[in-house]
Amino acid sequence: MITNLSPPKQTRPPGMYSSHNRKHFSRFEILAFLFFTKELFLFLNIFTIYFPDTSNLGDTTINPTTFDVDLTQPLSYQKMITLKQSRNNLKVSQLKDESVTQTVLLRASKAYYTVLKDYFLLDVSKKNEENLIKKLDATEKRFEFRDVTKTDVFQAKARLAEATSKRIEAENNLDISISHKVVSQ
Repeated sequence: MITNLSPPKQTRPPGMYSSHNRKHFSRFEILAFLFFTKELFLFLNIFTIYFPDTSNLGDTTINPTTFDVDLTQPLSYQKMITLKQSRNNLKVSQLKDESVTQTVLLRASKAYYTVLKDYFLLDVSKKNEENLIKKLDATEKRFEFRDVTKTDVFQAKARLAEATSKRIEAENNLDISISHKVVSQ
């Protein structure tokens, strides 16, 4: 007696997996779909499909029923945007800090050189006033000897008064620049 050693045929429900319900795709259609899917997922950076290397096996055809799928989850786009925004905010803060430092240094140097200039102008006006006092004395002595007229004496007094007013103006300017220097610090 010979017995059948093959497994019994399994029966399927009608309509399920029957050959008339199956859609057949050509290898070209499957490869085109896989290529499009691979490019789309590479563009979206969701996952990458790697086809097996069959060149070492002497098989130059790709069996579309086997392929590798590598799923990766990159940092979310929101986290990348937040990170980039934080870096940009840090750069903005550093530039603002540098700008404030430069502004403070500029104001300090302007105040310093303004005070220096006003000291110089005050010194010049004091020396000018001293010279005009000496010239007024010399003019008055010459007037005693009738060498010059009274008009020359009055002109010398007017020049001295003008020099005195310029000295007072220089002192006031110096006081103002010093007060601005103190206020700006």
